[in-house]
Amino acid sequence: MEKEKILLIDDDLNVCQSIQSRMRNDQIEVICTTSPKEILENGVVLPHCLVIMDTCLAKTDGMNLLQMIRNSINSPILVLERELSSKRRVALFQAGADACLEKPFDLDVCVAQALSLIRLYKGSKGRCRPITFGAELIISRCHRQVLVEGKFLQLTRKEFDLLYCLSSSPGQVFSREQLYAHVWDEVCPIGGDETVKVHIKTLRKKLDSVGKRYIQNVWGIGYKFVLNGS
Repeated sequence: MEKEKILLIDDDLNVCQSIQSRMRNDQIEVICTTSPKEILENGVVLPHCLVIMDTCLAKTDGMNLLQMIRNSINSPILVLERELSSKRRVALFQAGADACLEKPFDLDVCVAQALSLIRLYKGSKGRCRPITFGAELIISRCHRQVLVEGKFLQLTRKEFDLLYCLSSSPGQVFSREQLYAHVWDEVCPIGGDETVKVHIKTLRKKLDSVGKRYIQNVWGIGYKFVLNGS
């Protein structure tokens, strides 16, 4: 049986060696590179079940590298980076990351997060990649499930679709008319914006019940998804 391949991009040899030694086994091969130049020159040509990378690499625009990898493959991407502010996390998620861990990290947590992303990827066969914000929030479109800090959040069909639409583009402002068109798949009729308003209200109430405020009003325009939703 051919091994699953993990691509690890980090110029810290200790990080490379520790992750490789823990994750390499009969089913998984960890391909390490400390030179993003190889990735940029050759592209991401191998089928990978996961990419683990540090975007703060010497002489490299890590954000562009992340976007290039995201545009090349549909595999999950775990970013390891120092000093992860909320603003930086949002930027990484928008660029294509599926999860982020701050350095120095607990190796057990890193491995558990990596294996969790691989399971989600394999479970959806790569065609329906879940939206993930670390372990805090996972939205699986294939299974139509929402997990907040490991616990399932029960949503109606329209509530799920609204959350999925908003969280697909963190920070982007959607009008009620745009949300109606996305979720109901038709031009917003007279009174359609009130329909959206009612569903957003019930969705926010359910998120509030678990201490999260992911959906913010943008006065006079509509709504947006924000990561720091606690």
